[in-house]
Amino acid sequence: MSRRPHSPPLDPSVPSSLSKKSEDVEEADTLFKIKELQLALHELQEENDHLRGKLRTSEARLHALEKSQAKRAVYLPDEILRLILLRAVPSTAFLDTSHSLFYPSPYARALTTRKSIVLTCAQWARVGYELLYETVTLHRLGPLVALARTLASRPALGDFVRAIYIHLGVLQGHTELYLHVLQAVLTACPRLEHITHNAQLPDLEGAGRVSHHVHYEALGRSLGLLPRGLRKLEILSGLWMNLFVNIAGEFMVLEELSVALQSFDRNLENFSTEQLEFPRLTSLRVSVDRGSVRAFGTVAHNWRTPALTHLRLDLHTVSEHIDTFLLAPSRSRIRYLNLHSCCDTQSPETIQLEFLPHACPALAHIVLSAGATLSETPHPSVRHLDLWTPRGPQLSIDCLERIRAEAPRAFPGHCTLRMVDRALTGATDWPRLFPPTVDATEAVDYVFEGFCVRVTDDAITRVDAQLIASENESSDSDYAPNSDNDQEWDSDTESDGRGSDGDDDDDDDQDDDDDDDEDDDDDDDEKDEDLCLEEEVLAIWERAQALQDGSDEDTDGD
Repeated sequence: MSRRPHSPPLDPSVPSSLSKKSEDVEEADTLFKIKELQLALHELQEENDHLRGKLRTSEARLHALEKSQAKRAVYLPDEILRLILLRAVPSTAFLDTSHSLFYPSPYARALTTRKSIVLTCAQWARVGYELLYETVTLHRLGPLVALARTLASRPALGDFVRAIYIHLGVLQGHTELYLHVLQAVLTACPRLEHITHNAQLPDLEGAGRVSHHVHYEALGRSLGLLPRGLRKLEILSGLWMNLFVNIAGEFMVLEELSVALQSFDRNLENFSTEQLEFPRLTSLRVSVDRGSVRAFGTVAHNWRTPALTHLRLDLHTVSEHIDTFLLAPSRSRIRYLNLHSCCDTQSPETIQLEFLPHACPALAHIVLSAGATLSETPHPSVRHLDLWTPRGPQLSIDCLERIRAEAPRAFPGHCTLRMVDRALTGATDWPRLFPPTVDATEAVDYVFEGFCVRVTDDAITRVDAQLIASENESSDSDYAPNSDNDQEWDSDTESDGRGSDGDDDDDDDQDDDDDDDEDDDDDDDEKDEDLCLEEEVLAIWERAQALQDGSDEDTDGD
């Protein structure tokens, strides 16, 4: 049996049909997977592009929103910004700018707020300067000179000044300097509408007739410098009646006038009976001392006030002579009458009002103090009655209750009756500032730093009076200061933040000095400050004289 021969081995380089088929399958599978991956990559790229497009759109919208919001914040109109800032700054009507307040007074705190507005940013400064310079208060001669220098270097600031409150003392021998600088300030303020004039002689200059003459020399001559286009004028330091009569007729466009009149002459024949014309005067407030009521009635009877609708009389003692003024023919349009008794240390005097229905037939709102005797003749047009709260003996309270009981008979048409708190400062006519309403309303609080007034349907009250009394440590008045605090009050308000460019640094240095010297004796501090004040004024006067002498020499040389 023969063996079967073996077939030769296959060449490995020559694939068999089976291996070829398997390789074809693997290659096709690989190509398919590559196509799937390429398709998936393409889809991912498209989705990525789509998302990138959305991202760019979102970024563009976000940028547009951010730009619009930024534009609104930066370019907010000044008029709207001013209305917003006014919410943080109390009106001057709520502030007493005189020396009669403790430190820090509400006015000093409001001034600090105005300064902070100016220092916030450029736009706030642009609006804040208007608020800062809108009302200027001067308590010493040095700041008056600084204000004149600032207005001379930056004339645009003078357009912001609408009101100037002068509460400074004119030292003996410095009248010429005061008048020269005051004239420069008034000339630099073309839009000035309101001046409160209370220049007076400091106590350190002595008393007697010399002080009175110095005081009235500065007062009388400075009144001659006031712009005749004023709309509101207040003379609070006491003015001789004849002096007022001589200049009052020159202010033909006055709309509001407040003046404190006094007279040392009891002979009525020495007073001028010249007729004065106030064609636009709508509001008049007169304060008269106890010895000048009769003279006022005689002189003021010839004042023609055809447009007068609001009248307030502050009287230390009320007499029958007030009807002489009210019975004048040009007083028939009065709709608001405030008879305020300034004396609280004694029992109220009787105020006879029998003449009222005939003198003021259009009267709608009347304000009375305790002690008034209502007219037997009913006054049908009176709808609102306000009563000053009594402060004193039990007799005042009894008189007040009597007025409450008689009001329905004397004023049959009256709808409201309110109490006015005597703790409110005398700088503002509060019943007029907050007129009564017939409809019932909720209580409103006007809250400012250091000062809060609550107005309800039946009362106008100063709710922070107890706090002020405790800070002031005075039992005589809720807002009268201790004499030791006057210098401190002056040092805070004297510059008003309106001086030269270095005022802020000077204020900081002054604060540091106050901290370092707080352990010193009060008497030494007051003496040093008075001495510095005199040296400052004398130095200013010497510089002014030197400049004037130099200009005179140049003129002579020419």
